[in-house]
Amino acid sequence: MGTLETVTNNFIFFSGGVSLLVCISELWVRKRRMENYLSLGLFFCFGTLMFQIGFIATGAVLESPQLMYLHMTFLYLVGPFGYFCYFLIVLPYDTLPARKIIYLLPAVIALLFDVYYILMPAESQVRFLQELLYTGERSRHIWVRVLYALAGIQIFVYLGILVIRFIMLWIKESHAAIIIISICFLIYTIVASMLEVSGYSLASLAQLKWGGFLMAFIFIFSFPVSQRYPRFLQLIMDEAEKKSRARSLIGNLDVDRTIIRLKECMTEKKLFMNEDLTLKDLAGELSVTVHQLSQILNERLATNFNNFVNRYRINESKMILLDEPDRSVLSIAYAVGFNTKSSFYSAFSRFTGMTPQDYRRENL
Repeated sequence: MGTLETVTNNFIFFSGGVSLLVCISELWVRKRRMENYLSLGLFFCFGTLMFQIGFIATGAVLESPQLMYLHMTFLYLVGPFGYFCYFLIVLPYDTLPARKIIYLLPAVIALLFDVYYILMPAESQVRFLQELLYTGERSRHIWVRVLYALAGIQIFVYLGILVIRFIMLWIKESHAAIIIISICFLIYTIVASMLEVSGYSLASLAQLKWGGFLMAFIFIFSFPVSQRYPRFLQLIMDEAEKKSRARSLIGNLDVDRTIIRLKECMTEKKLFMNEDLTLKDLAGELSVTVHQLSQILNERLATNFNNFVNRYRINESKMILLDEPDRSVLSIAYAVGFNTKSSFYSAFSRFTGMTPQDYRRENL
């Protein structure tokens, strides 16, 4: 066995050991919640799978075929356990899917296969593993290879759904870099998982081993990161919870109707012409809270209070500049709600790209 192969195998075993230690640490939590039990199950399955992949890579399973007991079941449990853990730990504002037991039904089918394997005589187990993993003949045990392929599809679907959820969170609600890191982590996990599972389906021991190595690498890498930056997952949780709390502020409002009334306050009542207008005043006019109005402006209209009001003021000033060519710019500024000349010029230039005098000169 070459040095690189030895290092690879030892690294896989090491990751399995670390995973099982993390699993044991969950047992020390005094007040365990659902996420603790799911994390325990996830790390136990992952750690056991890493050891079994290491035993496959070293050929130890041919000497002790019982080392592969429940291998298929653990593989089918990783997907739903990981999926549920992300829901409860990283996306706490979401709720777990209804009828959660349905997600575990594929693992029951995998368990039936494992029972079939366990009941085999030891000699038959060795011959089965030899033909499945070491001969490179894909035509042998097709139905078992299909089961492995389906396990890979299951993992791909679960992790793929999480990737989509994070992308939607990033695009629609928060462009936080921490979410991009999570997306990259999930995509890496998908690639490593597909490489590993394809090793069973394609009778490629190399793919199986290197897929396991990649999985071990990301796990070992994430462990010191979580120790160095203990708030890594918490940052994602904060982003999600922050948006969840924000959504709850306007959850009971007729937002579309509120926006219509908001625009009526500007176009018909022309509240923007009051130089002392505040966010609190406008919220009171609409019978909403300051936080609710601020959220509507930020999320639905993609602006803030000052820019929202100043845009109406500038639009009004543009009309007056043309309708009353002899009127002074300063008097127009005061008329539309600005209380200083400099603030008017700054806002006018920002919204139009020119000074009030240039705008009047070009459009008269």
